[in-house]
Amino acid sequence: MSELIALLMVTLSQLLGAGVPPAELAEQLRAAVLEAAPMEIADAAAVIAPEPVDGDAERPQQRPDRELWRLTFTFDDIYLEPLLVRELAIEVCDLHLQDDGSLRIGSLAFSAEFTQEALTEALAAKPGSLRNPQVLLDPDGITLKGSYSTWIGRVPFEVKGNLSVEEQTQLVFSIDKSKMIGVPIPGPVNRIVQREVNPVYDLDAFAERSRKDIQRARDLLDYEFYLEVEQITPKQGHIIVTGHA
Repeated sequence: MSELIALLMVTLSQLLGAGVPPAELAEQLRAAVLEAAPMEIADAAAVIAPEPVDGDAERPQQRPDRELWRLTFTFDDIYLEPLLVRELAIEVCDLHLQDDGSLRIGSLAFSAEFTQEALTEALAAKPGSLRNPQVLLDPDGITLKGSYSTWIGRVPFEVKGNLSVEEQTQLVFSIDKSKMIGVPIPGPVNRIVQREVNPVYDLDAFAERSRKDIQRARDLLDYEFYLEVEQITPKQGHIIVTGHA
């Protein structure tokens, strides 16, 4: 996801540097990002508005000639290989132009929605011994079904668990309860299943391919784009992953 954030911020910096007025900025930003994005995107929307003033002492000092702005950019059905994300929202706070014309930002947060169908397709595409995986999501957690090879042949299994975060960006599945044709699965088999599916997804696995663009954004904005997942919330049929960069 880092390459997408870098593209968004570099494009915004270019438009502001070209003197695009705020009234036209959101639509031009949307069009430019959709045209240049290195992945498939069904649609996107951008909203830019003045930053609410709440007296936060940590924010840059607001001056009459340097208004603070907030950008909310939403992507629909965006393919972050190998997973289709139903909705991805990126919110950038305390945007402001410096005296030298460079763009600076105060903070950046994201929220992504993953459906059980998309997670199922992503797991099915992973190499390994699991076959016909199916992911079911509800507010109590995640159920993973499929089959696995044992000494008696290929046997169906069903495990219940939750996602946690490792290495800041990796979504990792851990088993709470499990069964194989009605019989509890031994611990070693549970560990094999976990090894086969994990990490379920890494939000930053493909940043290497856009390292130059990310570095360019860092240089332009003097801001480090280190993704970090803060919370994973299971819902009926989907999960919400939130964090900051």
